Amino acid sequence: TPKYGLQYQLTDADMLYVNAAKGFRAGGVNVPLNPQVCSAGLALFGLTVNDIPTQYGPDTVWSYEAGGKFRLLDNRLQLNAAAYQIDWSQIQVTIAAQNCGQNWNQNGGAARSRGMDLQAEFRPMTNLSLTASVGYDDARYTQAVLGPKPVSAGIARSVIANVGDPLGVPTWQGVVGARYDFRLSILPSFIRADYQY
Repeated sequence: TPKYGLQYQLTDADMLYVNAAKGFRAGGVNVPLNPQVCSAGLALFGLTVNDIPTQYGPDTVWSYEAGGKFRLLDNRLQLNAAAYQIDWSQIQVTIAAQNCGQNWNQNGGAARSRGMDLQAEFRPMTNLSLTASVGYDDARYTQAVLGPKPVSAGIARSVIANVGDPLGVPTWQGVVGARYDFRLSILPSFIRADYQY
């Protein structure tokens, strides 16, 4: 899997970076559908069990990221920031056969995820740490995912996902937290509270 990157160390604690990487998932083989159980449901879409692919190929992603890590206020504040884009092609999609209880995998469509991530940790005093992070992700299909092509003429392929449909990941997420360290007799102890959105 190729990976390319560049880092620039601003100081001992601060740096800027960019990287690009390619990854993939291997393909596989589908378990044949039971014709006695699945034929009626598939017929609603002009399909037979013979139209279902017997295997599926790999899907691939290219990811691109740029960001920085910085320490400020005499190392009491740590800031991390990153922006990214992920391009996903030949997506492995799991499709459920209508009223059949079986499913199959196939390749199709493409998607893109663009977002950013910000993280901060602040120590206003030696024993107290405050943390916060926020993330944004716009992940959508950029190419429609279609079902198997029916053998029968004149029947359109079913649409599994349309261009612009979301991938089902949260658009916004965030966390805030606080931790206070102390000693209870001779035992190091802490109290921590977090809230996640």
